[in-house]
Amino acid sequence: MQNFMGMDGFIWFTGVVEDRNDPSKLGRVRVRCVGHHTDDKTKIPTEDLPWAHIMHPVTDPSMNGMGNTPSFMVEGTWVVGFFMDAKDKQQPMIMGTLPGVPFSKSDPLKGFNDPNGKYPQNPNPTSGHDLGESDTNRLARNDIGQEHKVIDVKDTDYDDGASPKGRTRDVPTAGGIEWGELSSNDLTIAVTPRNNPTYPKNHVFESESGHIKEFDDTDASERIHEYHKSGTFYEVDADGDKSIRIVGDKYEVVVGTEYVNVKGTVNLTVEGDVNTYVQGNMNTIVDGDKIEVIRGNLKQEVHGTVDEVFGSTQRTDVTGKVTQVYGESIATEVTGRYDIDIKPHDELADENGEFDLEASTVHFNKSQSATVQAPTKIISDPQSEVQDSYPTSSVPQGFATNYTTANDLRKQQDEQLEDNDVFTDTPIESERYIGSWNDYDGNFELDNPNNLEYITRNNSDVAFLRQRTIDNGKTWNGDPFGFKSASKLGLYSSHLDGAFVEAEYVSSLWNWAGDVDKRIRSELGQLIDTLATSWSTLYPDLNKLTVTSGYRGLRRNAAVRGSFPHRTGKAIDIVVGKLTVKQSQDFLQLAIDTGFTGIGTYYDNPKRGRFHLDILLKREWRDGGGEQYTRFRKVFHTAGYNVPDYNESTSYTSYST
Repeated sequence: MQNFMGMDGFIWFTGVVEDRNDPSKLGRVRVRCVGHHTDDKTKIPTEDLPWAHIMHPVTDPSMNGMGNTPSFMVEGTWVVGFFMDAKDKQQPMIMGTLPGVPFSKSDPLKGFNDPNGKYPQNPNPTSGHDLGESDTNRLARNDIGQEHKVIDVKDTDYDDGASPKGRTRDVPTAGGIEWGELSSNDLTIAVTPRNNPTYPKNHVFESESGHIKEFDDTDASERIHEYHKSGTFYEVDADGDKSIRIVGDKYEVVVGTEYVNVKGTVNLTVEGDVNTYVQGNMNTIVDGDKIEVIRGNLKQEVHGTVDEVFGSTQRTDVTGKVTQVYGESIATEVTGRYDIDIKPHDELADENGEFDLEASTVHFNKSQSATVQAPTKIISDPQSEVQDSYPTSSVPQGFATNYTTANDLRKQQDEQLEDNDVFTDTPIESERYIGSWNDYDGNFELDNPNNLEYITRNNSDVAFLRQRTIDNGKTWNGDPFGFKSASKLGLYSSHLDGAFVEAEYVSSLWNWAGDVDKRIRSELGQLIDTLATSWSTLYPDLNKLTVTSGYRGLRRNAAVRGSFPHRTGKAIDIVVGKLTVKQSQDFLQLAIDTGFTGIGTYYDNPKRGRFHLDILLKREWRDGGGEQYTRFRKVFHTAGYNVPDYNESTSYTSYST
């Protein structure tokens, strides 16, 4: 014990690192010591050199993964240290590294050199550092003629996308100004270059791949700079201006709340698209003016209510055509003048333009001393106006030429098909509901001549069914189909909305039967896709689902005594095939989980599976009406449907076949 470290002498050494691949991953290096080891590798090869521990500073705990580990030395680094075992000299300890001025490349065949032949580099490809110059980083020295390559990379002007890592210039803004990234030669407030380091005040760290950190304490040019070898960097100059360049993508996640306060102007220029998805509410307050310029198209889709309040004047200028479609009534209240000025549309037009008004009934109500000025042109024959828009040459063969609406055309088509019992509807792209079931606030007195006339002109379903009832020798009685009932009123009035005829929906996930009209709503088709995918995953050996009924035209729906949901394009009938009880229960559960709300079950036989599915109001029924089949009662009850007198002890819940 008399020769423990410190009592057996203190022997210094200088040497060269030849290996840093420590098998224990402690950051140790193999070092060849001057005077203790020969440069002849045949006598002492690199693998026979002792592993040297590295002395870290007191600011580095070097334990439990904490601190700066491993130590940063490369093969060829000159070091200084001592032997902890002065007598045997097998436990070297490195205290530091020794910079110098290398003049020759390494000789891997000799000791005291990098065995890989890499260091010192001639030159360093990322910095330009070469033989014959100080080992101190070029950024720290700032010598003329030996500039660091990163400066040129950062200052390269953006050239039509050819140099995306370079500086961006001439960026336009919505405010009309242009801006560009600052270069290293741009001046600070102190009228000095942004990058003007003075030795020895710039403290630089550069990794072997080219990552850089700078802390520059040069007077009037104080900077912080962090650079990634890809070209991404940030830099803070002496004025406190911060420049950031990201040559790849940027990802930012804030788990909590983000607060940003910009006391000046924000200029945002996006050369690509902007997608903003707000899953909660969005509040925008502008104390001054707001200007929006859209050089393309504008599409707004609002699923709820729109409230607009204008505190002063509103002006709308439209240079093209304006089309407005309203599903219900319009109420306009004007406290001042209401002026409509129609200009001639070309030089050959009359002095005044044209104003066309077409309706079943037009009421002009005046109060007090108001006057109504006669128009310059009265449309005496609206039908002829329509005929001018639809020339005879464009009318399908077999149809008359006196139609005025899409519903009229549909009616003529139905009459043409009267003799042959073929119920396939010819697509009419313009078909739409013009009226609704509650045009008179729930007053369905269709025997009232005024009401009947309006409904007949605007809602072909009601008119057709009324006439069909009378033709069959039955009495209309005002409400034979139960329009006044609360359940049907809510169903019909809420969902027979606007134009519903769409393109045919075709999917590879399920089948259409024979002559089924495929013009269902797209949102319904997407739900069937989801249901078919889930079903095939659960039962891959069963056949694909088959839709036997989708959209139904007026006559076809009446002929099969069908329900009105099929007239909306929001309902289907679907055949699943021969099913066990469990399989039929599983299908019903999947349909509910997918998002179908109206569900009818048919045939009290578990070997046949046929269902009605729609996306209207939440309701259920069975073939012939009444309570649901016992095998389905628990499924509906669990899903929140109204199952009268449900009792689990008496309701059929078995999964037997």
